[in-house]
Amino acid sequence: GFHRDGNFLPTDIDIDVDVLGDFQIYEIIRQMPFEVLFITSNRGRYMQLAFFDRKNNVIFDILFFHKKEDKVVNRNYFGQFWLGLVFI
Repeated sequence: GFHRDGNFLPTDIDIDVDVLGDFQIYEIIRQMPFEVLFITSNRGRYMQLAFFDRKNNVIFDILFFHKKEDKVVNRNYFGQFWLGLVFI
């Protein structure tokens, strides 16, 4: 919301982070001081990792994107999403 509207959205309780590759997922889990809310995977690749900060009531939502042909994609329960990056 901040990028789109220039300010934080009052009803938004999560922070979204996009990461290329899931190679450091265990290091991310080890370093985060919050509890793991859930982890999703698809076809042997991690797709999403969410943490919950109880003190501030905030969810840290990390989406893992993977190179697929000439695009960077994330596949989840809602379908396949890709970033506006294209590899040549």
